[in-house]
Amino acid sequence: FGANYRSYCIQVQNYFTCKNIIFPTEKMLVLEVDGTVELLDTDASFIWAGKLLYKNTPPSSLAVFQNKLWATFPQHNVLVRYNINTMREELRIGGGTSSPFANPCDIFIKDENAYICNTGSLQILKVNLNTYSLEVYEEFTQPVKQYLEADNRRFAVMDDGVYKLN
Repeated sequence: FGANYRSYCIQVQNYFTCKNIIFPTEKMLVLEVDGTVELLDTDASFIWAGKLLYKNTPPSSLAVFQNKLWATFPQHNVLVRYNINTMREELRIGGGTSSPFANPCDIFIKDENAYICNTGSLQILKVNLNTYSLEVYEEFTQPVKQYLEADNRRFAVMDDGVYKLN
């Protein structure tokens, strides 16, 4: 939670289950499991709070790209882009019976690409956030719950552990 982690832990409902994004300004966006989203200032005071739901279900993961908020909704097989200033939906990718997503549970963004853990197909899908083109990035033998890259290393969280990928 950054420098003011104690204050942040007091403000959030459950700091073990929430997901958060720390902005370059050190403000923090917190997603609670019930879809409550809180924007906290650097001293952990509330700037804004509200619900982020799609068809009455909360997102499983959030990420920010170029001042836009992206969210995965596994129950509806959809990736949704929100305006970060108004928290209004701007764009949907997927959804319905012909969706390229099958239980998209996590999103990781690097450069202009979103990497979506598509647990229903045992794949990580790569979505270019400028062109909205989509491709299979990597396939696995079990569902990937979370994917990230750090220091030129790639990691995947699966049911049986955390793996460093080649």
